[in-house]
Amino acid sequence: MALEDLTGTKYIDDLNSSNPAAGDNVSEGDDHIRGIKNVLKVTFPSIDGAITATDTELNYVDGVTSAVQTQFDAITANDWVTSARIADDAVTSALIADDAITSALIADDAVVTAAIADDAITSALIADDAVVAAAIADDAVVQAAIADDAVDEARLQVSNAGSNGQFLAKQSGNTGGLTWTTVVSEDYIPDGSVMVFFQANAPTGWTKVTTQNDKTLRVVSGTGGGTGGDWAMTSGETSSSNGAHVHAGAAHTHSHNLAAGAHTLSTSEMPSHDHSVTGYGGNPWNSTGLRWQTSSNSSNQNTGNAGGGGSHSHSTSGSITNSNADTSGSAGAHTHTIAAPQYIDVIICSKDA
Repeated sequence: MALEDLTGTKYIDDLNSSNPAAGDNVSEGDDHIRGIKNVLKVTFPSIDGAITATDTELNYVDGVTSAVQTQFDAITANDWVTSARIADDAVTSALIADDAITSALIADDAVVTAAIADDAITSALIADDAVVAAAIADDAVVQAAIADDAVDEARLQVSNAGSNGQFLAKQSGNTGGLTWTTVVSEDYIPDGSVMVFFQANAPTGWTKVTTQNDKTLRVVSGTGGGTGGDWAMTSGETSSSNGAHVHAGAAHTHSHNLAAGAHTLSTSEMPSHDHSVTGYGGNPWNSTGLRWQTSSNSSNQNTGNAGGGGSHSHSTSGSITNSNADTSGSAGAHTHTIAAPQYIDVIICSKDA
């Protein structure tokens, strides 16, 4: 059987494992050997030394579709790390050297929560300013993915250097949208506002109002800011004098237990009146008065009027009981004494502009 043609550009897959056959001529053996050498040199044209890699090590390149160095170069290129290249929970602290993660290696939105194991990212693993907002997908970083104390001030993008007592505020146009700022009273109290302070002096940014002094505070449901009254608190007990006046008492009742004394009316006290008298006889009446005669005849006649209709009085005895504990008033001038209530000293201050 004729040998395969192994001259020219031939590779290992051109070799026929059945050649040479048992019946081939021995004189063709040298051609076969030269053909095998040609295949090896064409297949491995750059091998000029010993290959010490094992079969296992050589199999590591199985599936590689481009030069290994090119792929390594790509790993260190910007934006190489994307979410598609990271398996869920693949990024753990054991895999990352200190300061290994830099912003140049991370593509925008490459870091998502599914790719980061709990507590995998610590401050030691991240170079300063390495993680920028563009590299992190929205809602990608959850509390479980951040180790305690991992995020410090150096990892925050703030537009200025802060100082004690300040707080972070959103500020459009600044790097990171954050700026350290100080709270000032103008931010929440309008200029000119007047307030009461229970302290010795006006606080910073306020001016003490001295036009009001030694007065109490009165709460009103209507418009505030008014003044009134004439009694200073430092006067202590004060006296208030009033002219003659009558106190109106509360409604009440009295219980009477009285008896009128006896009195005999005189003629002058009686009402004017007359009396009718019946006379008997033919003519029982004459100019001098009534005459009595024995007769069955009778007639009536009025006497003259008597009585003056004058007034009279009765004496009384007994008692009157007041059913309520009311105190009777007086129509004369008198004085009231008013005690001063307890107090605390406050000041009124106006907000400076």
